[in-house]
Amino acid sequence: MLPFSIKIWLAVTSVVVLWDAGYILNRPESMAGGSLEWVWFPYVDYIKNVDPRYGDLTDGFVIAQARMNIVEVFFQLSALYLASRKSTAAYVATLVGAVMTCSKTVLYFLVEWDGGMKYTKTSKPFDFWFYGIFLNGLWIVVPGLIALWAASTINRLLAKKSPAKQN
Repeated sequence: MLPFSIKIWLAVTSVVVLWDAGYILNRPESMAGGSLEWVWFPYVDYIKNVDPRYGDLTDGFVIAQARMNIVEVFFQLSALYLASRKSTAAYVATLVGAVMTCSKTVLYFLVEWDGGMKYTKTSKPFDFWFYGIFLNGLWIVVPGLIALWAASTINRLLAKKSPAKQN
């Protein structure tokens, strides 16, 4: 069914993505000084050094992105459940979840780029390149590869089920 590495990716990233969405959707209580700061304390440095957008309570994009996180996790957890039931629908859920992760991250980068680097232009070079580009770039590359794998698997399964062509 799903390779172990993909199952691990889906499980771990579901937790990370829900944690991220929780931070945004619980602001300002999740921010420094808020009653829930202890849950999301690493965000204090992330906002200060990498991406201040997470601290901007008026930025609607980051709120919408957090809501999309919930939909993304629904598909990822559905893929894990369906795989545990040996259902081939797990490949479709994996494909949808991976495409959502990849495209949402690309959109996040493009909004920042097209906005004149409003939030990240003051980041230190190391913080920008390591955290902002490299680590966040993994959220494009890995799901992109998973999406290609899932699409290929679905294509192979469909080819097996289609009747032989008549001459």
